[in-house]
Amino acid sequence: MTWGSFNTVHLLSLAFVVIVNVALYFILKRTSRSKQIISLFALSLIAVGLLLHGILVNQNDILRNLPLSFAAINIILLPFAIILRRKGICNKLLIWSAGSIIALVLNSSMADVRIFSFGFLSYFTMHLLGAGIPILLFSLKLVKRETSTVKSTIVTTILIYTIVHIVNLVINSTNGWSLQEGVNYMSTLQPNSEFLNFLYAILPFPYWYMILVLPIVVLYILYW
Repeated sequence: MTWGSFNTVHLLSLAFVVIVNVALYFILKRTSRSKQIISLFALSLIAVGLLLHGILVNQNDILRNLPLSFAAINIILLPFAIILRRKGICNKLLIWSAGSIIALVLNSSMADVRIFSFGFLSYFTMHLLGAGIPILLFSLKLVKRETSTVKSTIVTTILIYTIVHIVNLVINSTNGWSLQEGVNYMSTLQPNSEFLNFLYAILPFPYWYMILVLPIVVLYILYW
C-alpha cells in the first residue's frame, strides 16, 4: 500500500500527526520544565539524525540532496533552539516549521512510497517532529511568542531564500544542468506544486513570484 496524496491513507496519516503532537503536549504538560526540555531535545536529535541519514544515503548525488529547504533548516536548528530558547530563533523556527507541514500535506514526491517502508517512516517521522516541536515549545510556554520578531523573521527568511536561489543558479550552471534536470531548492527557479503554479501564474518570474507568500507569512506570525 502506498502513501498516496489526499486519499484515505494520506488523510489518516495527517490526522495521526495531529494526534501524536497533541498527545505529546498533554504528556509533557504533566512533567517538570527540565523534563520537557530534555524530552524535546531528544526528539529533535531523532529528527536531525533522520535528516542526516537521508543525506548520507544519497551521498553519490549529494548536490541534489542538500538540506536547503526551510523544513531542513528548521530541523537542523531545533536542538540549538531548545537548549538556548532565545525568542528570536524560536519565533523564526515556528515559521520555518511550516516547511515540514507542507512536506506532509503536499507530498507528491513521496506519494508512491509504500507506507511502513523505512523511506516513508524516516520522512514521515522527521517532518512530524519538525512540524510539532516548535509548536510544542510555545504551547508548553518554554518560549514566549513575540510579534516584535516579525521584521527580523521576514528579513532573515528573504535572505536565506536569496542565498538558496544563488546556490541553485551556481550548481546548475557549474554542472551544465538545464532547468528541468537541475536543482530547484525552495522552488526559487520554478514552481513545483499546484499552489506555487497559481502564484507563478500571477507573477511569472522565477524567484520573485514567491514574494506573494509574504502576506501569508506575516499573518501567520501575527495571528498564529
